[in-house]
Amino acid sequence: MSFLEKTGRNTIKAKILQKSKKRIGKENIGIIVPRCDVKGTIETLQRMDVKYSMDKEFHEPTDIRIITKEGILSDLYSICNVALIGDTFDGSGQNLLEPAFYGKRIISGPKWSWNVKAYEGLKQSGLLKIVHDRKELTNEFNKDIDPILFKAEQDAAFAFIKSQQGTAKKYAQIIKDILIKETSKTYNNFDQEFFQNLCMLNI
Repeated sequence: MSFLEKTGRNTIKAKILQKSKKRIGKENIGIIVPRCDVKGTIETLQRMDVKYSMDKEFHEPTDIRIITKEGILSDLYSICNVALIGDTFDGSGQNLLEPAFYGKRIISGPKWSWNVKAYEGLKQSGLLKIVHDRKELTNEFNKDIDPILFKAEQDAAFAFIKSQQGTAKKYAQIIKDILIKETSKTYNNFDQEFFQNLCMLNI
């Protein structure tokens, strides 16, 4: 089994991940995809004396593998078993629609303010599980998966994703309406109403 973690600007989750690793099992391979703080992720793992390898240095097996190559995140999601979403223990969250598209188990911390509707929809489907600490993370990784229930969660997640396919058109229509109706207003008033309308979508 492999699990993929896409990290954000911090490395707190890398610490939680490694502390949980002892109980998750040696048969699992952790793939970390730092969004920007590659150096910080490496320094954290080194301080904890964790063996890791970079994507260009897979000469010997390691529990943790750091991927820095761009443009392959979707491929990694397609082959992992579990996706751990970054920036959700002390940040604002990241895109979780990609792993959901592949029907993968998704684990997230309790904090997100970005793409709230996607988080709530996938949480309701059951495919997304929320954890708050190391113990809950370990338990979620190790729990037995009922294939019938898991299939139902995947189907519910796919239905939610399909229901959101018109979101881009909603954004475009709001922008078009404002541009047509509000050209006589000042830029400050325009900006204020523009963002108010976008927030109403809560996407």
